Amino acid sequence: MFHRTYVFDVPKRKLNHQSLGKQEQMSLPNFLIIGAPRSGTTWLAMNLREHPDIFMPQIKEVHYFDRHYAEGIDYYLKFFRGAESFRAVGEATPDYLYFPEVPERIASVLPESKMILCLRDPVDRVYSRYWNAKAKYTENRSLSFEQKLRQKPLFLDEGKYFTHVKRYYEYFAPEQFLILSYDEIQSEPDDVMRRAYEFLDVDSTFRPETLDLRVNAAASKPHHAKSRSLYYLHRSLEKIGLHALANVVQNYNAASLPSMSEETRRWLVEEVYRQENLKLQQLTGLDVSQWN
Repeated sequence: MFHRTYVFDVPKRKLNHQSLGKQEQMSLPNFLIIGAPRSGTTWLAMNLREHPDIFMPQIKEVHYFDRHYAEGIDYYLKFFRGAESFRAVGEATPDYLYFPEVPERIASVLPESKMILCLRDPVDRVYSRYWNAKAKYTENRSLSFEQKLRQKPLFLDEGKYFTHVKRYYEYFAPEQFLILSYDEIQSEPDDVMRRAYEFLDVDSTFRPETLDLRVNAAASKPHHAKSRSLYYLHRSLEKIGLHALANVVQNYNAASLPSMSEETRRWLVEEVYRQENLKLQQLTGLDVSQWN
């Protein structure tokens, strides 16, 4: 599905881990989920963690390469204690996608690692980002979508996928990437997980119990949901492993969120993302025709 159509002459960085013992090197991740926020990364991490040959920390977002890099490799290693016997070891921090310094940092520590990207129509993604922020933080409650974009342009920049992926291609080969679309996650979850397992070289016939779950939906979070009590019931059911029942409660509790204005949508498609989308398609082979 994906092919290389863009060539970079930037030299690849080499691993320099002479200070690490063999056991420590075995514990380091060999794959990362690097983005994008609000594009299915929580669902993907949940289903990867279910696989018996895959180790991922219980905390989803480690944030080593963006927030905690100065704390050193020992800080990172502590998240992967007990991972030595697993075939695939990874972590998921969607913010890794858009910090400019992160690709070089990853290349200096994990140059052979595989990268998984979940990408969503950037217009829908930023709208979901807004509603998620509105549910989580009190200061966003009174802000319209357009006001939030003016206040925090980072939300827009996160969806400029070409700019971010191009930085990664300067340090890693295209074959080190698996790019999944949010639409595929919604319509063909079985196929998405099969491809992800194959990419990580683990048994691709495994079917996780959490495959059909809808997770981290903004419309079912307390500020938007029909009932705060049902939200906490859903979370409690998840924690004790009753995922199917939790999903029923969550779907029932999800509210209908307002639609984006057509004027704002046209501006986002035409002025903000169209050229980025086209260049991303040239770079990766990902079909973005529906996005534009």
